[in-house]
Amino acid sequence: MPRLVYLDRRGPYKVETEQGKALYICGCGLSKEKPFCDGRHVMVKDEDDHGLYVYTDQGRVRLGT
Repeated sequence: MPRLVYLDRRGPYKVETEQGKALYICGCGLSKEKPFCDGRHVMVKDEDDHGLYVYTDQGRVRLGT
């Protein structure tokens, strides 16, 4: 299912637990394992900061110019 996602950042948030374990929270909005990062932020690394994109299971589509 296609959806629009507001890009908050191009990578995950790192959170340290009390036990010293690192957890990574999705920052790009594309993870299918929310709230945790599943690595899909690699798809947004080369986006134009002012572009509008739609992500589907087949990939990315830029809307407009």
